[in-house]
Amino acid sequence: MTGIGRRFTRIPWRSELPWPLLLFALFGSFGAAMLGATVGAVIGGVLKLGQPAVMMLTMAGQCVELPALLLVAGVWPPPGRLCGKLGLRPPKWRDFRAALIGLAALLPVSSVAAALWQMLLESLDIDFQEKQDLLVAVADASLPVLVGMGVCVIIVVPVCEEIFFRRLLFGLLRPLGAWTAVAGGAALFSAAHLFLLGAPSLFLMGAAFQLVYLWRRNLAASMLMHAFVNLFAFVGTLLEVHGYLPE
Repeated sequence: MTGIGRRFTRIPWRSELPWPLLLFALFGSFGAAMLGATVGAVIGGVLKLGQPAVMMLTMAGQCVELPALLLVAGVWPPPGRLCGKLGLRPPKWRDFRAALIGLAALLPVSSVAAALWQMLLESLDIDFQEKQDLLVAVADASLPVLVGMGVCVIIVVPVCEEIFFRRLLFGLLRPLGAWTAVAGGAALFSAAHLFLLGAPSLFLMGAAFQLVYLWRRNLAASMLMHAFVNLFAFVGTLLEVHGYLPE
């Protein structure tokens, strides 16, 4: 057990990032994402597009966060060594296996947590939204918009969020202790999604993604697991919308 504990608590990156860079990258990328999302929403409103299309443009606008993150990390002294700074290596079969095992373990646990949390909210008579806005918008989206949403949700969002939360935010919180950083990062990941009903599940996801990253010492592993989770949710919603799954 001691060996397993060391594996989860040791630093997974090969090039350290100083805290000023971590703060600058976090707030700079967040600002870039908010600006891009606003521009996307404005464009959708001016063109009088439907809600799904506006949401897709908003998500696409948020994607400017990724080049901002990569630019800041890449040019910060010493320049280059981007993959080493991120703890990122080309994925191997063990990374895929870790992502799939993590997904298989996460789904039943998060489902139970979500059910118990929903019962608690209902017993306290607290209003909550049953589905995230994105998954609601899927029901009315055209095929081109669905494809755009799928690319954002399954590919771009996992890459952006894993760099932001699992590398930069975790690196900033890491001096407080490995497990504190895991819990703190997972809590902020959950809060950032602004989805009350999904709060416990999102917390568990954030913790699971972080642990997979620490276990494999490769950010690509957590990106893969995040992509698998989003793919599962996206396809499940499509099947439900078309009547293949019960609501």
